[in-house]
Amino acid sequence: MNPFKVTICIPVYGVERYIERCARSLFEQTYENIEYIFIDDCTPDNSIGILKKIIDDYPHRKESVQIIRHEYNKGLAIARTTAVANATGEFVIHVDSDDWIELTMVEKMLLMAIDNDFDVVWCDTMIHTQEQQSIYHLKFDNNPKEMLKAIYQGKIFGWFWNKLIRRSFLEDFIAYKESMFEDVFFSTQLLLKPLRMGYISEPLYNYNCKNRESLTASGKNVWITGIPNIQHCYEYLVYNHSWDEFKAAFSKLILKVKIDLLKSHRYRDAQSFYPFANSNIKNYPINFPYSIVYWLGLNLGLFGRIIMRMYFWGKRLKFLHHQR
Repeated sequence: MNPFKVTICIPVYGVERYIERCARSLFEQTYENIEYIFIDDCTPDNSIGILKKIIDDYPHRKESVQIIRHEYNKGLAIARTTAVANATGEFVIHVDSDDWIELTMVEKMLLMAIDNDFDVVWCDTMIHTQEQQSIYHLKFDNNPKEMLKAIYQGKIFGWFWNKLIRRSFLEDFIAYKESMFEDVFFSTQLLLKPLRMGYISEPLYNYNCKNRESLTASGKNVWITGIPNIQHCYEYLVYNHSWDEFKAAFSKLILKVKIDLLKSHRYRDAQSFYPFANSNIKNYPINFPYSIVYWLGLNLGLFGRIIMRMYFWGKRLKFLHHQR
């Protein structure tokens, strides 16, 4: 018997090339008592049609599957929240529908949670890119607050999906239309709770980067789009009387956005965006001469903005000269 139910939450949007591999890895789990909630976020392709055909191949799983359709596209973060709101399992695992999981993932993670009375169990991740695959080994600390600081500092990732979570810890979560750092806001809400956590040093989750590299590879200053979620994190920390404890670590996150604002020539915005972090730019891992130029740009007011403009215009003129 498998008395503990696990709910797997899967948002679906534009994944017709990948949904079969994902779904089969879910339906072929060695653990039996699993509930599957797929959220159709108004996918424009045939992802749901393909999914329904695959479900027919697993008649013993069919009654455990729900497909819920949003009335309009709400984004990944809200799709996950919809899934959790409809979940009935004692534990929840998030899986993105262009990824896949090892067939023993649910069984191994649940066994560790039950045997040790853990609220969250983490695992390692196999990352698949166009060129290679590599294991991401989590730098685990069983102190939730230390894990959150490590996420803010960029030492570890705050992914939704490399963990099994007791559902009762997810029921009050807030989600917004996604942008960068949505996983950081998720981690902020989770890791401020009094959790007991465990870790399996084995890559049980397969992360498909082949479908997600275009944004970061484009050279665009994508961190700017994360400003709303940084604000949500800040407000949540303040509301929970935790801002002073996390302020130093949080500044590393803020600096990512400041640098993108500077690169986008939004110098005044960069200076005024959480200005307490401006002086910390000297500790940020940036090569010379950017380390000096960025420090001046953030900390010397109007004079700093003039220096930044002169520096970037100089680089632009040098580039145009070489193009002749």
